[in-house]
Amino acid sequence: MSEAASAMLDSYDKIPNKKKWLDEAGSVLQFANALEERNSLVRGVILKVVREKWSSIRLEDKSLVYDFQEWAERITKKDSKTIDNWMRTARVFIFNPKGINFPKTVDYDIVTHTLNGRVTRETVTVDFDPEKIQHSKLVAACRQVSDNEMTDKKWSALASPHVGFSEFLGVLHGDGPTLKIKERNKSSVRREGPILYRHFGPDDDVEILEFNPSEFDDDTSRVREDIRDVMSFLGVS
Repeated sequence: MSEAASAMLDSYDKIPNKKKWLDEAGSVLQFANALEERNSLVRGVILKVVREKWSSIRLEDKSLVYDFQEWAERITKKDSKTIDNWMRTARVFIFNPKGINFPKTVDYDIVTHTLNGRVTRETVTVDFDPEKIQHSKLVAACRQVSDNEMTDKKWSALASPHVGFSEFLGVLHGDGPTLKIKERNKSSVRREGPILYRHFGPDDDVEILEFNPSEFDDDTSRVREDIRDVMSFLGVS
């Protein structure tokens, strides 16, 4: 994937007509829109390169779309939240400005249930390759990867195609896909995805709010530490 990033940067330098370069980037993005989820990483790479070069492209070359976010949403047909997730994931796993030491290989177990009720377990070793990982898992792991909080167990769950998104969240946060976060007056707050609920008892949950802290989990965000303070206060990991 680093080759794709290099190709984008090289083509920017070599193509004097920046409108042509921007049109070609848009065409590749539109093609990628029709591909599988894992190609969101490709889109993130392209979008990040275009955003970095946006201010150096002449207004007349921007085809009457002068704002990067507007251009990106028009080309990808996605909202700003999705676009930001793509770019953040590409930044962490591909461009890697922090110099994170990713594992070269990862071990994970393949569990097989036979017809006679026996369970077999086989441990396999594979190369760590973000391109082959479910993109939603990469998005969820971004903060802990950036902050060097990953463990062998988390890397294994991230790389394993047999661990789905909900199960991966359980491994990532250490308490299953549903996280209890703060008790108060015999009730508790729990988080399922971006939704916070107050849990009063069996089948008695009240939705409090929808809050996705990963939207602000970017080194360039001026409110990143404020969001982390809020999350700490709530007890949300």
